[in-house]
Amino acid sequence: MRVYHAFQQSIVGDLTGYLYAYPPVLLILTAPLAVMPYLAGLVTWLVTGWLCFWRACACAPGRDSFLLALAAPAVFINAYAGKRHWTAAFFGGGLC
Repeated sequence: MRVYHAFQQSIVGDLTGYLYAYPPVLLILTAPLAVMPYLAGLVTWLVTGWLCFWRACACAPGRDSFLLALAAPAVFINAYAGKRHWTAAFFGGGLC
């Protein structure tokens, strides 16, 4: 982790207190959001993530897969945090 932090500091400069711990590939998803105002980018991130999550649940066998996925309390926490529904969409889409 120190090597990665030193690498980031060599590119950006001083990074006191902040470490971008996501893989660089995530910049492909997040770079278009950087040109938007914060609230518009947040809404875009949440809505597209939920649509991908819904699509991954829709391809699962059975009609009630989306309702079963919504039954988990963690889904409602992620409704405003907006990170884990992307993970679930990628894993669910890969399984389908």
